[in-house]
Amino acid sequence: MTNHPNRASANRIKWRRENSGSLTAVWPNGDEWTFSRPGGGYVYCDFGSARRSGTLGRQICHGGGTRGSTISASDPVAFEKAIKKWLADYRRHDA
Repeated sequence: MTNHPNRASANRIKWRRENSGSLTAVWPNGDEWTFSRPGGGYVYCDFGSARRSGTLGRQICHGGGTRGSTISASDPVAFEKAIKKWLADYRRHDA
């Protein structure tokens, strides 16, 4: 087992499925990031800090960022897998 700071149980992200088909990541500090794929294509994240009615958030991109090659998902299984990989990449660069 590794001593990576993001792997401790206190740092685990909890997931919530929304009725709309989106997924919300609930961080240990209470922040919520909601991932969606309107139209079944590109994946967006509402980072929760400045929610504005009618916005989708930012498109997520390969490598854990929001700039570069955008991520798309054609079905619910690919959507969840893409989000979790993106979040793992994001946390790896953030630690």
